[in-house]
Amino acid sequence: MSEASARRGSRGLLLSGPQPPLSHFGATLLRHVVVTSLRYSFYHLGLPLPVKAPTRIERLRLELDSGFLAHLLDSSPGGATIARALADPGGTDEGLARPAGAMFFHRMRLRFSPSRALPVSPDTVPDSVAALESAFREQLSACMPQLNDAMLSEILGAAARRRRRAQGQQVDACRSPEAAAFLVDGNARCERLGALDPFTPSWAEEPPDIDVNLVPPGGPPRDRRGRFREIYREILDRLRPTLLALGARACRVGIASHRDDLFFLPMELIGDLTLPARPPWLDAAVLRNRGEYFEIERDADAEIAARWRAAPLHPLP
Repeated sequence: MSEASARRGSRGLLLSGPQPPLSHFGATLLRHVVVTSLRYSFYHLGLPLPVKAPTRIERLRLELDSGFLAHLLDSSPGGATIARALADPGGTDEGLARPAGAMFFHRMRLRFSPSRALPVSPDTVPDSVAALESAFREQLSACMPQLNDAMLSEILGAAARRRRRAQGQQVDACRSPEAAAFLVDGNARCERLGALDPFTPSWAEEPPDIDVNLVPPGGPPRDRRGRFREIYREILDRLRPTLLALGARACRVGIASHRDDLFFLPMELIGDLTLPARPPWLDAAVLRNRGEYFEIERDADAEIAARWRAAPLHPLP
């Protein structure tokens, strides 16, 4: 990997185009899910597992840490290929003659095995803060197998596309399945489109006004690219009622001041909402984080905000 690639972060594997800021809860939830899925993928490819998160959050947007991943993977068989696919999925990979055995096996497994169905959402929402917090974690854990396979599929698809480009084939950026359906006739599962943040509803709840002229050209879906972000967005819609109930219940018992306070806390700290009294640090942290989120939003002009809304339709490299 080049020195330039090793220094920068990358969002191209999972996200494309200008991205809106995530809430602090949304950014840390996405980090947790991405790191868990990367560890799953590296384990199944026989690669070393990261001890720390190979990600960074820049202005409330999650990026893969390309330098860290190169350092972690480059010395392992096939690792440099995976590190380059993570850092620059739209590039080429002339050094790879064919996939390693584990890559080939899992590519075939994922291609021909049926997609796992997401677990059914619970009919009732628990009433206590502790039960709601536990229910959120249980719902998330139940959805992780689908996200793990989707991440592995994204990595292998990106590596295969890089290899085909190196062989001289024309491999254009491709739409995710629901983005393509939305642009063709609007007949998409809109719960799979939207910002990757539980603070923001999916397009199924709030259909956007999209200027399609702001969406770059792209080819039809290939190699299952875009599965991860679409499955993750659908999962966020399933988690959102529990999170809103958790925030509302924490507000009623005096732990939080507003129902949406939890979205301005890191995911790792929402367990503090189950404490018997309001933590002394909570109000100041929520105020500061809420201010950071809306400051980034205010800095955006109308054209940037329009591109943010269209981001789920952007093609992936």
